[in-house]
Order: sequence, then C-alpha cells, then structure tokens
Amino acid sequence: PDKRFSLGSELMRLGLHYMRTLRLEEHVHQALRHLVKTTGESADFYRRDGDRRICLFREECAHPIREYVLEGETRPVHAGSIGRVFSLYDTSQPSWDKGIELPIAELNRRPTGDLASVAVPVFATTELAGIMSISGPTARFTPDKLAMMRPELLTAAETLSRKLGGETLWRRAMTVG
Repeated sequence: PDKRFSLGSELMRLGLHYMRTLRLEEHVHQALRHLVKTTGESADFYRRDGDRRICLFREECAHPIREYVLEGETRPVHAGSIGRVFSLYDTSQPSWDKGIELPIAELNRRPTGDLASVAVPVFATTELAGIMSISGPTARFTPDKLAMMRPELLTAAETLSRKLGGETLWRRAMTVG
C-alpha cells in the first residue's frame, strides 16, 4: 500500500543454487585460507557483475591493520590490480598475447597510498571464473614479501583453476610472454 518493496528470499535461494552448482565456495575458501596462512595477508575472490565487481569470498588475516572488505561488497570493476586483471582476461578476446606477467601487483592504489594488492585470474571450464587476490597495507608489501607471495598466489590460482576445469585456459594465460 505504501509503494515500498524489498528483495525476497527467492534471491537467496537462487544465490545458494548458483554457489552449489559451481561448488565455488568449497574450493575457493580452501585456496584463500591457504594464502592467508602462507602470506600472512588477507585474500579474496571477485567476480564481475556488470560495471562492478563483487567480493564473493574473503578470508581475513590476523593483522589488526588490514583492508576491510565484506563478502558481497561491490566496487568498480576496473579499479586496482583486480580491475587490471579483469580488463585483460574478462573479454570475448582475452589479452593472451600481450606478454603480461602474472600476478599483477598494484602498490599505493588509493589516494592515501596505503593499500597494495596482487591479483591473478582463475578459470573454470571455458571462461574466467573470477580474480583471486592478496591485499594489505603497502608497508608490508616489501619486494621480498612480494617475491614470496607471487608463487603462492600463482600456485593457488592454478590449483583452483584445475579443480574448476579451467586448467587449459590457465596454462594458456601463463605461457604468454
């Protein structure tokens, strides 16, 4: 009567069906927990939703100073290292042949210059499943720590892509350059 409406439980049911179909939650959380354990930084997994990206899964590090992102939170699709990976691989003609070195790192990505991230694509069957990233304060993303994070993130993304049936695309993305 007052012309207001709200989203109903059907959206939750559809979302849960989507998650169960891909079995993303089980596989992605396992990979993210491993990244947090080995790197000491927070890890997340994003999918594109139009001109936004949505954080589907997140595992927080134990540091009191960290980037706070909630599962379900959206951000502009092309911002930061995650956005750069979306720009390269989330198109009808992925940038396989541009000699891109993965993961893509973005330091000082905010006007305050206090956050950093590294990101890499994850593939499922014949398409981009999403972007996996590690993020935290720039001060902790030293050259030595970035050198340690790189193989951890690449291995996690390759393993996840294999579990989701995207191993061929992953190999193609990594053999460029």
